[in-house]
Amino acid sequence: GSTAATAAALARQSAMTASMAPAVCADRPRWFIEALAAPYEDCCVRIAGADIHYQLWKAREPPTDQTQAIVLVHGGGAHSHWWDWTAPFLNTQCTIAALDLSGHGESDRRDSYSYLMHVDEVLGVCRDLISMRNCIPKPWIVGHSYGGWVTLHAAKAYGDELGGVVTVDSAVLPPELLPDKPWQPPPRKAGAPSAEALLARFKLMPEQPVENGYLVDYIGPQSIRKEGGLYVWKDDLQRFMKAEPHTNFRDDMSKMLRFLKCRLAIMYGEKSEHFADGRVLRHMQTETQVSPPGGEQYTPIIGIPEAHHHIMFDQPLQLIVALRSVLAEWQRQSEVTLTVHTALTSSKRTGAVSAPVARL
Repeated sequence: GSTAATAAALARQSAMTASMAPAVCADRPRWFIEALAAPYEDCCVRIAGADIHYQLWKAREPPTDQTQAIVLVHGGGAHSHWWDWTAPFLNTQCTIAALDLSGHGESDRRDSYSYLMHVDEVLGVCRDLISMRNCIPKPWIVGHSYGGWVTLHAAKAYGDELGGVVTVDSAVLPPELLPDKPWQPPPRKAGAPSAEALLARFKLMPEQPVENGYLVDYIGPQSIRKEGGLYVWKDDLQRFMKAEPHTNFRDDMSKMLRFLKCRLAIMYGEKSEHFADGRVLRHMQTETQVSPPGGEQYTPIIGIPEAHHHIMFDQPLQLIVALRSVLAEWQRQSEVTLTVHTALTSSKRTGAVSAPVARL
């Protein structure tokens, strides 16, 4: 749970953000306004010496005392509020958590960052939901962009603790398209004397056309904090320089889809610059066939029409429908598996003979 100091800091940040947020505008659709009005809690869990913040939306209509957990992971430079208008549409019967990775949002900064550390943070939130929030084991994880890569690493290292993972526009490149070393961003300006001056510089990275301007207007104020008399971005300005060296970069990146211990669904924007080269999608399709995630016969790969990289900004409702569809099928499969397991257990007790049943 949150410490008093953390709760107070979050309250101050929320007050500052509210003061910068634009008034409710006519171009904000009702579904968006209702999503922002959905009740949630600010929570915190201590992981490897850092406070990791996450937002929690409790299931609205839990079918039992325990609920399925879904953990949402933002992309690089983003934060948990990227999911504010998606999470409330997924929590009818599920408990949703959207975390801030260390070096992002309201979570602590570290002296160094790595995929594995961020994986531990995601798993730490998963375990907190199970132990403290009355969620059933094997949560689902949904990761966007860099968060999708973190999610794949989680499925590889801890997939036996997970029920499935979804990547959202997280391209896994074939070897011939990979750079020789990890990408480094250009230098960034440190801050601005006013919130307005900093917000004037706000843009999605990579840049893309956004017809739903109200979403950018909302997320901008959520992305800054006041620090040392200046307004600065919430993510750690030094996080790329603090990144631990990647010793086998090319091989690890191209084979990220191999040896996953749980099922996988892949979603991408059909207009995303990361999938513009057809070799990317072909490589990902081949990799899931060479090494089927979780031993599954089929891995859904879903293109979102008219969507660029930041799918939740330009096609938010399509993304919600795609996620609902995949997660509903996983729920059905889990219920079938539980029913079969119960029937087999019962037949063993009574001595009845049952025909073998394949997992769907």
